[in-house]
Amino acid sequence: MKTPTIKCLMLCLTFLLASLPAHAQFRLGVKAGLAINHLKFDRNIIKNDNRAGFTAGVTAEFNLPLGFGFDAAVMYTHRNNVLSGSTDTYKRDYIEIPVHLKYKLSIVGLNNVLTPMAFAGPNFAFLAHESRQERWDNRSTVTSLDLGFGVELLRHLQLSACYSMGLSRALKQVGMSSNGEEIDGRDRTWTIAAAYFF
Repeated sequence: MKTPTIKCLMLCLTFLLASLPAHAQFRLGVKAGLAINHLKFDRNIIKNDNRAGFTAGVTAEFNLPLGFGFDAAVMYTHRNNVLSGSTDTYKRDYIEIPVHLKYKLSIVGLNNVLTPMAFAGPNFAFLAHESRQERWDNRSTVTSLDLGFGVELLRHLQLSACYSMGLSRALKQVGMSSNGEEIDGRDRTWTIAAAYFF
């Protein structure tokens, strides 16, 4: 590649990078939602029902040109489960930090009213409180993959649905099976949430 061409490309790249801060937008907001949690075990010995919990916290969004952006949040999340062989509700509370890559689809004429969006990224959950279950060992840190979609209304209100698939085990029990092997459970959670950005 010739030197003038390289110089031209470098100049264009410099102008593009310099223009990003002018078009980027940072916003803070609050977020709350309803979460339906299911523990997926690696063996079929243990069953549990889907149970409702909740999540609430603060969120931040950084929008870039061309519809791309990032969001992150600090959420307090409460999860319930009832395991087979017990009528007690098994409760766990987490501080969650989801970090998402987000894409907003710009529709000409509707940008100020309705904007569809999709997002994906990791979710890091830190155990804050648990109901005591002697047979279960809870993990202090749980990692999930979030996949979601939603809409932004009137440039401030975002409604979203998100599926979180546990990548690491949330808890384990030793000695449940006849051969004494560990049984572990991973969270599978649907969350319907609303966020308001200021």
